[in-house]
Amino acid sequence: MDEHKKFGAGEIIIGTFFALGVDGISILIDITGVGVIIAPVIQGFATFAITMWFRSKGDPNATKLGKQILKYGLNLLPVTPIIITAFTITIPFLIEVFIHNNPKLAAITEKVAAKGGPAAKIATKTVV
Repeated sequence: MDEHKKFGAGEIIIGTFFALGVDGISILIDITGVGVIIAPVIQGFATFAITMWFRSKGDPNATKLGKQILKYGLNLLPVTPIIITAFTITIPFLIEVFIHNNPKLAAITEKVAAKGGPAAKIATKTVV
């Protein structure tokens, strides 16, 4: 796999605008009432595109099954209230960029996961 390349400021800004755009379209579609059918498809495409972007940056954890289930599950949140579904692409993108750009955080999470317990289950599904 490629070496671990950090996201630059420009990439973070472009990615955030892309994610906000997808979230904005999803909100508008949710208001019309047909969002239950169309919005998850649009959000799923955006999630897939972002995942492949992380994979191209050398993130070994980008395609882990637990992480993918969590991210795609966010796309299936109910339509109402709109506030819940408003940032299901943007917030995970920003969190994932922060974790990707700080590899020491992933190392700490691996130590927590090794100890076991409920925190370990959450850590292994989301970060590691």
